[in-house]
Amino acid sequence: MARGGGLTRRDAGRLVAADSALHGAVAAPAGNDVLARLIALVDRRVRWYHAPVARLRGADAWAEHAEIIEAVAEGEAERAGESMRRHADSATAANRDRRAPGAS
Repeated sequence: MARGGGLTRRDAGRLVAADSALHGAVAAPAGNDVLARLIALVDRRVRWYHAPVARLRGADAWAEHAEIIEAVAEGEAERAGESMRRHADSATAANRDRRAPGAS
């Protein structure tokens, strides 16, 4: 199966939903109900701006997700954390760049 389930940039709504589901799945093994509720709350509040970023970052975001999943599956917490930081930084930069004056 292709990373991202074969989703394309045109599938922004499905990309956002899949991204959200992945974030919840990564947090679930922690068994932390507060964290799970916080992720769900943040997802509901910021989902509206994920679609434009998903269109820009689709393949890159899925590659980052694959790195995170691999690190978690191999029990490499430090590598998983570093991969998460890179993923969050890349998503933040893409959103910032998208909103910059002159950006299309």
